[in-house]
Amino acid sequence: MQLHGRPAHLRSDNGPEFIAYAIQDWLRDERVETIYIKPGSPWENPYIESFHDKLRDECLNRELFGSLEEARIIIEQWRDEYNELSPHSSLGYQTPREFALSTQTELRSGFALPPLSLIKPKTITAEL
Repeated sequence: MQLHGRPAHLRSDNGPEFIAYAIQDWLRDERVETIYIKPGSPWENPYIESFHDKLRDECLNRELFGSLEEARIIIEQWRDEYNELSPHSSLGYQTPREFALSTQTELRSGFALPPLSLIKPKTITAEL
């Protein structure tokens, strides 16, 4: 919200991390509405559903966080790897950052890339 402003609403599934009272209270305090997809209807929000599956499988289900600070550090490391090092088939086997730089668009998700004005372009090479 600091980078992009307060959204009008947050659409999510009904996973425990999104229906938790602390999250609901925080969103209410920030004046952000919640829109939940119907249970068993992942097609209502397919991009984020795929992202949530990866976040759970590759990070959250593998870790036991001892503190909020530890969770922040580990999740940030996973986010960096997801955006910087992991090619995605849906992006033509580019990383999200490569895709954003090549198309001059910002990816908007729960773990959004910073505005392009803050991204320092890298030389991207591919081995054939």
